[in-house]
Amino acid sequence: MPDVLQIPGFGQTGLVMNIQTLTTMAIVLFIFAATVCRFVGNHKRDPKSRLAKFLEQASSCASNLEQTYLPVLQQWIDGCPDCDKENSGLEFRQIVGSIVILADPLSTLSLASLLAICKEDIDSTLDDLHSVFSIPSDQESPVQLLHLSFHDFLIGFKEESWFWVDERVTPDMIATRCQEQIGCLRENMCGLDPPGKL
Repeated sequence: MPDVLQIPGFGQTGLVMNIQTLTTMAIVLFIFAATVCRFVGNHKRDPKSRLAKFLEQASSCASNLEQTYLPVLQQWIDGCPDCDKENSGLEFRQIVGSIVILADPLSTLSLASLLAICKEDIDSTLDDLHSVFSIPSDQESPVQLLHLSFHDFLIGFKEESWFWVDERVTPDMIATRCQEQIGCLRENMCGLDPPGKL
């Protein structure tokens, strides 16, 4: 986990206040601090503004899980083109919903094959979610949840939310995709007569 004090671009101005705010929020749920540090440690963007925006959004959230995960998801959806938010939400629920529902984690390559979504779209969707997922650089290693509370948050949120993962629909979608993947299976594949013959 990166040390916020050592992230390039951080000065002393306002840092003490941000650290105090972080400390107060992390007392109840330590995964909050870990998520914020990973989120801010994303060196593609300015860490000071990311931390400030995260804390601002988190302070208006009602529950501890919302404080931890809503700012991450809000910045994810803010990065989507306005004209494509609905499709982005649907793709998010397919990809992220599959990751959080699957009992055994899959690699991005396997997810692409299972969901019939190109791997680049999966990589793009997961790109800003390194603070909630362990996403290996090896495309054949599985993508894993960093903390089970993210699963609980996504399936327990309000149904009208664009990121709500339906525990009833998502497994059915995965089962359908699995059936399509193994569509070549049929009874008596070897053409044995009688079929029960060894």
